[in-house]
Amino acid sequence: MQLNTRFSDTDKLKFLQLGDFTKFKEYSTTFPDSGLNCLKNTFTNIFQDNNKLKTELEVLYSDIRYQNLQHVCDLIKIFESDGLKEVMPDVYKLFALILTIPSTSVSVERSFSCLKRIKTYLRNSTCQQRLSSLSTISIEKLLIQQLKETEPFFDDVINMYASQKERVIDLIYKT
Repeated sequence: MQLNTRFSDTDKLKFLQLGDFTKFKEYSTTFPDSGLNCLKNTFTNIFQDNNKLKTELEVLYSDIRYQNLQHVCDLIKIFESDGLKEVMPDVYKLFALILTIPSTSVSVERSFSCLKRIKTYLRNSTCQQRLSSLSTISIEKLLIQQLKETEPFFDDVINMYASQKERVIDLIYKT
């Protein structure tokens, strides 16, 4: 019962066959009208002129250069570099739409693991900043020793630290 409910709308994704590179040669002789009709029914507000889209797709399918592509990203890059984005705008919109559709659904558990990865990254990057600062102090050890010998060094460091932001406790003694 749950499977039927969950996968009842997969027919709305039938338009994805329009972007199947392995069938471009076949589509150059027999156009996939069912995919185009599905696209028309699902995305009527984006693709209003289906005849124009069909003509653009027929040109695309008949061109040998596009029949050996492997990924939709490759086609988008070719369209952008060759200026075909303006020549065949509906095909460009179709393949941009195909790129935006997620191939998997993310479960709640995965989103938590993603949050865990982000927290780990932030922890590690903070550690990296601290490590970088400590290494700078270690490298400049002689300079630090010379600064320590001067009387106002510690007072200057404390005053700089205390004046950076408001603290819960007062770090500067007021007389």
